[in-house]
Formats: sequence, structure tokens, C-alpha cells
Amino acid sequence: MAAAAIIAAGYRCNIVSSQGYDIVMFDDKDIYRVEVKSSTKPKTQTRRHKNYKPYNYYVSRGSRTKRLISSNDADIVALVANDIKAVMFLPVKSVKVARVRKKPEDFGDETESLELALEAVRNDRLE
Repeated sequence: MAAAAIIAAGYRCNIVSSQGYDIVMFDDKDIYRVEVKSSTKPKTQTRRHKNYKPYNYYVSRGSRTKRLISSNDADIVALVANDIKAVMFLPVKSVKVARVRKKPEDFGDETESLELALEAVRNDRLE
């Protein structure tokens, strides 16, 4: 689903088997590493927050000792909500916690979120 969103936004990409990322994305000048995280459906309601039903994404590395994903691992994280067939793209540097929670209404225009993530990555590369 993430690769389809990237292609629909006008970029080329390949799905790869690599440690740290799942998709290699290309534009006219650069290559971007995209890590894909998916969630089947929002978490069921809790007692404290009855109307809060987020998707949970674990954006960490390691099987026993977890560490937060970094720009050494990937450039962009693609959060996929399988049940509503939606993708949200975030620059890795904006991810500050190992478990990212997103509500269904947080998912919007996939191309816009990809362009915003790319802009952030490009700006970081210029620094």
C-alpha cells in the first residue's frame, strides 16, 4: 500500500529486503529509504479514554533491546492503516517515541504527507 501511494504521488520505488528499510524511493536527484509500519485496525477502547481508538505503530529497532528508529536506519516512515487503506508519511527525525499512535481521522492526503516528509528530509540534508 505504501509503495502504491509513492507511485501515485509520481515517484519511482522498489520494495527491498534490507535491514532498516522496506522501500527505496527515487526522485530526479536523490534516493530515500522508507520504513513501512502497518496496523490492521485501531486499538480497542480503554477505560480511561472511551472514544480514543488509535492505531499503534512501533517504530523501533531490535528484537530484545529496542531502540528508536533513526536517520541512520531510514529517511521516512510510512504508517499504513490496513482497514481504511490509508498511508501517512513522516520524516524519521520527527519520530520522538517508539510507539506512535494515530487516530483514523489523522490520515489525510497521502501525497501531501509524502511531500511534507520529503521536504523535511531534503532540508535536513542541506544542513
